[in-house]
Amino acid sequence: MKFEYWSINLLMSRFIPLLLALLVAGFAPKVSSSELRALSTFVHLNEPIYVAAIYTQENASDPEGWLNSKGNRSMELRFIPARLSSRMFARVFLERILVNNAPDDVASYQSELQQILTFIRQDYRRGDRIRFDAPAKGSLTMKVNGSVVAEIKRPGFFNLLLRGWVGEKLKLQNFYRELVSPVAPALEQEFAELSIADGRQAWAKEMIGNKPSLTDSQVAENSTPEPKVQSKPKITPKKEVEAPKPKPQPKQVVSKPVQKEVTKPKPAVTETKKEVSKPKEEDEEPPVAQIAALNPLLEDLKSDYLIELKNAIETRATPRPPRTLRKVSRDDLVAQVTVNREGQVTNVAYASGDFPDKLKDAVTDELNRLTTLPTPPEVLVEKSYTVETIFNFGKCKRPAAVWICF
Repeated sequence: MKFEYWSINLLMSRFIPLLLALLVAGFAPKVSSSELRALSTFVHLNEPIYVAAIYTQENASDPEGWLNSKGNRSMELRFIPARLSSRMFARVFLERILVNNAPDDVASYQSELQQILTFIRQDYRRGDRIRFDAPAKGSLTMKVNGSVVAEIKRPGFFNLLLRGWVGEKLKLQNFYRELVSPVAPALEQEFAELSIADGRQAWAKEMIGNKPSLTDSQVAENSTPEPKVQSKPKITPKKEVEAPKPKPQPKQVVSKPVQKEVTKPKPAVTETKKEVSKPKEEDEEPPVAQIAALNPLLEDLKSDYLIELKNAIETRATPRPPRTLRKVSRDDLVAQVTVNREGQVTNVAYASGDFPDKLKDAVTDELNRLTTLPTPPEVLVEKSYTVETIFNFGKCKRPAAVWICF
């Protein structure tokens, strides 16, 4: 009897909690989780930047369904490069939103965009992830490596972000085509393998409740003298005419004032001007109008673009002194490089300095050969953009008849 009594007590002690759990689960409201609906790899200047994922609670497989879904929705980015330029990513992220949304819509969410751009403009690394969760009811949250860093209460902001991926102007891009196609198993596996590295979750948690401090690379980027980058008075033809130097600077050809100036470059053409005079035929304004309400965002976009352009030029251009030079200065050679809306170099001008013409010509030739520079954002109205770049030949050696630069 004792054995039977003990067995019954043991059975009841295990059965009753299980029964209660089943009853609670039966009466509890069902919570549907969002499912993966789309994957695509975003590529910038031939370099994969991130894998984009779209999740929806409702069974939607196209942009219209994703935009009109009434259930839970999410967007997630997982970064691919070992290290990503914060300025480049911020520029591309903001540009796609501005181009694929109506200006009035963007202006109405300007403060919310500024809020998340604080966290977008960070130094991300491979495996880091950004996720935007928009529940059917409640606030949108922005997560970095799993930590909530921002909360947006106003409805409609998720669609503003989503149009940066599925906007009408993106339909011809490979990113869009891959996004609306069935999820490729290989890409899904790559997406799953992009895991968060050690220490990166702690890095993300430091952002919570605080405006993230600038990273070392951002401090270096922000220390770039942007007023000099954008200042065109230095390269206007007036200053060139007043200077009695025998060498005509290439600034005379690419100046903006009047087309009359452009129609007579031949008398003062140098080797630089011949190579850069072709791409200057743009009279049409960009299709997206610039409105006053967007000025702060457009200024941010332009600043990010100019820094990206400067970094791209200094990274990709590898000029060497010509063989005929026996020694070069260890000082910085400052070149003001102007590009057009196609990202083509149209003018190179040099600040004053003790550098021989042969060295400047070598730098100019190298800059004219650049073909994969970032193009300016479509929403910016300027027809040309000028940045100040720096080259230094202090580490170049001439052991024989050829210069070797390290």
